[in-house]
Formats: sequence, C-alpha cells, structure tokens
Amino acid sequence: MTRDEFGIAYERNFHRTVRSLMARGLRFAEAEELAQVAWTKGWEKLDQLRDARCVGAWILRIAVHAASDLIAKRMRARETPLQEEAIVGYEMNLMDQLDVRRAILKCARRYQVIVDQLYFEGYSERELAQRSGRSVTSIRGRAYRARRAVREHFAV
Repeated sequence: MTRDEFGIAYERNFHRTVRSLMARGLRFAEAEELAQVAWTKGWEKLDQLRDARCVGAWILRIAVHAASDLIAKRMRARETPLQEEAIVGYEMNLMDQLDVRRAILKCARRYQVIVDQLYFEGYSERELAQRSGRSVTSIRGRAYRARRAVREHFAV
C-alpha cells in the first residue's frame, strides 16, 4: 500500500472509526483521539498489512483494542481502595455507631424490626418476606415508610 492509498483510506474511514468507538461508549473527544492514535499505529506498522482492501477494518481493530484498554484502566481506577490520607480525621467509635443506630430505630419505631434486619443485619427484602410470611411488596412499602420517617426526623 502506498502513502497516497493510505491517505485515501484515512479520509474515507477516519470518521467511521470515530463513530464505531462512540458506539462502544466513548465520548466524541476520546473517540477522535483514539481513532487518531489507531491510524498513526497503522501507519507505523503498514508493512504488516496483508490486504490493502482491509485497511479500514484493520485500523478499527487497533482502535477497539485501544478503547478496551482505556475502559479497563478506568475500571481498575474505580476499584482501587481509598488511601489512608483520604479518610484521615474521620473516626467513628463503637459508641457513636450505637447512638446512630438507636436514633434511627427510635424515629422509625413502628418499623424497628424491618429497619434493624434490613439495614443493620443485612437481610434482603425477599428473606424478610419469607421469614415474616408477608409479601415482598409489603416489606418494600414498610421499608420505604421507615426511610421516610428517618429522613423527616433528621431533616434540617
């Protein structure tokens, strides 16, 4: 493939590459940048291209790999735990936790059992429904009313 043929392929397929990357969830600026990177890498490795008719698909494959690397990098960044410096100065001892729990249960007296089991003991709505012989919808309604009572109590 000559320089001129590659240039023609670039002009024909660049925007298609950008649209394909945007269809995979990238914003326009990111898609455009990754498409440019892919076309540059394609130019650098042009000697590896076997069939000049497939240059658009070949470049798109390079761009998709770059996009998946970017998305994986973002996911890893989300999963990294907070550093100690980020939570310095915030301490809650056991007595404070118990006070908060008592305050929440006090303002949602009518629904204490549901609030305690749902939010403090970790049961699911389905498990509570099975244990109490009620429907899941009933448990959800009671949990909603309990949350509303707590919000109203703590509203400033």
